[in-house]
Amino acid sequence: MPTHRTYGLYSLEFLGLTSRDVREIGWVHDIKWAFALGARPERKFELDHAHVLFGAADTGGLKLEICPRLSGEHLPGILVTTTLQGNLTTVAEGPKTKFTTRVSQEALEQAGLTSAVLFEASCSLECTVGDMPTLEEQTDAQILAELTANRNLQQDHAQLMADLGAPPLLTDTPQEAPQATAPTAGNAAYDRVAAHVAQADRAGVYTLLQLIQIDPSDWDDQTTTPEQDLASMRGTLLLHWEALAAALNPVPPRPTIPLHPKEPGEDLPFPLGDADPAAD
Repeated sequence: MPTHRTYGLYSLEFLGLTSRDVREIGWVHDIKWAFALGARPERKFELDHAHVLFGAADTGGLKLEICPRLSGEHLPGILVTTTLQGNLTTVAEGPKTKFTTRVSQEALEQAGLTSAVLFEASCSLECTVGDMPTLEEQTDAQILAELTANRNLQQDHAQLMADLGAPPLLTDTPQEAPQATAPTAGNAAYDRVAAHVAQADRAGVYTLLQLIQIDPSDWDDQTTTPEQDLASMRGTLLLHWEALAAALNPVPPRPTIPLHPKEPGEDLPFPLGDADPAAD
């Protein structure tokens, strides 16, 4: 009978990294890996071990074991906390299973390392599944806590307003949220915009977003696929269809009539003479 794994240590093949400055976090390194095909059996990742990887990712139990190389020799391993970015991807060569993890510059510095050591180091991924509650349990607990806090707030508010002799402002009756303006059926302007958005390729969608002052780089997210990003961009364009319609069909400027200066005396019923009026 197969046992349910809660721990795994898997050898990795380094494929490259991308460094970026993330707001409120600082510098991070998104490192691309593939599970090593020629690893020892006890360190070889198999697809049926995926639940260990994802379980560790959900409970904060992922760590990189980095063994720096010095003068051709590997030093003892150093554990650095990491997080999983996106999903696993299996490619035909090998076949190989690829994925991306994120490590903060601060975590590397605390371990006395720099990102440069990754190019020569021998690395493994340690996966430890914790005993944290499941996502459903966390969600149920969070909902219960929010309901309890809201109920206490309403009770305190009702008591305060009663002491002041005023009706309560907070009630249990939910207020209807404002609805976004949707185009009526057969709206020709919306139909033209929707057709334009549907026919645009990725580069065209980028251009349309920039037309309405939306930065396409807002969709630079390692946790979503390019197809998901493109669908989200199209949805955003349709949400702002009126602005896009105005950008695609700008109002032409009013024609201007050129004004030419008139010659002296042109509008007078009689020509101007050179005679001196005082002579009359």
